[in-house]
Amino acid sequence: MVDTKGAIDKKSHNGHNQTSQTTSKGDKTVNCKICQRKAATENFFQLHLKAYENIIEKYGHWRKALTITWREYLREIERNPLTGEWTKEVASYLINNEETKNGEEI
Repeated sequence: MVDTKGAIDKKSHNGHNQTSQTTSKGDKTVNCKICQRKAATENFFQLHLKAYENIIEKYGHWRKALTITWREYLREIERNPLTGEWTKEVASYLINNEETKNGEEI
């Protein structure tokens, strides 16, 4: 749905309406690839971005301790009952869309 100010309403993954704004120049804001909220970077909303950064940072520790592949690591994150929802959503997104980081196993 588009209102008179150029905003487009969307449903996020949790059922809340999200709005994508159009600037006066007609440029559209970038939305998170996971939840469609306004993205902090070209890919992720602020909390998904923090979760992504933590996933990347911690992988080195997991790999040294368990000799685990990137995909196995992401699956462990998904299955862990102590993992937060933002992090699980990022792990699921990465499994389904980007098996590797920058085309390589990390």
